[in-house]
Amino acid sequence: MTTKNQMRILSALIITLFFSAKVFSCTTFVISGKATPDGKPIFFKNRDADQKQNSLAYFNDGKYKYIGVVNGDEDWNTMV
Repeated sequence: MTTKNQMRILSALIITLFFSAKVFSCTTFVISGKATPDGKPIFFKNRDADQKQNSLAYFNDGKYKYIGVVNGDEDWNTMV
């Protein structure tokens, strides 16, 4: 592999990592039901956002009911 190709690959990797940090900026994990006392799985998602004012909103707009964290000072109907 030539030095020119190595530089192209390195540049593409750096650009990808730079832009993916903004796109994938949340922490998510799942705990299996085998590891919880009641046997139910737990899904956790931390919303890493610059917005300081957040609100909890209850939704019943589909098959499942859920609570979501939304921006507190914006029209959150389109943010979830």
